[in-house]
Amino acid sequence: MERSNAELLLAVHDGDRRAFEEIYHRNKRRLYGYCLRMLGDSDTAEDVVQHVFLTLLQRQQQIREPESLAGWLLTVAGHRCHRILEERGRVAPLESERNDIQLADPENQSPEIGSNLARVVEGGLRRLSPEMREVIILREYQDMSYRSISEVTGVSEATVRFRLHQARKKLCELLRSDMRKEERHEVR
Repeated sequence: MERSNAELLLAVHDGDRRAFEEIYHRNKRRLYGYCLRMLGDSDTAEDVVQHVFLTLLQRQQQIREPESLAGWLLTVAGHRCHRILEERGRVAPLESERNDIQLADPENQSPEIGSNLARVVEGGLRRLSPEMREVIILREYQDMSYRSISEVTGVSEATVRFRLHQARKKLCELLRSDMRKEERHEVR
């Protein structure tokens, strides 16, 4: 029987290294996918994931709701990603435009991810503001509820809904523009 997050955290408090490893393996891919889409850089995404788990070791006693551990981990990752984006000037790097780098979770990669459409969508995501990018990633890629997104981002559910609406609208505009440019390029 799989242990709950509360049981695992209790075991970690008691020094159970296997409990920490289980938390790590349960959450690393999800965190990595989130960080990779937020930052557009695999090395930095891996660094953030490591930072998140170090933070868990340092602050495990401060987690008030152990069953919300996954949300707590995403919150820590989100704060770190936003800080990195602010230092960069709020723009994700262009690493994902290289043919050998994909923004998909490498362990969950499906054939469609390599398609042109997936690359176009990832390119559009990269050009959204970090706040808009974050709500799209949490809703569409992480399949989180509005309430959970609210908890992770620290804004109200109404703000989450508004940001998500605006983000989808902006992403559609960007994709339409990119498709028009591509069509014009193909005509030449």
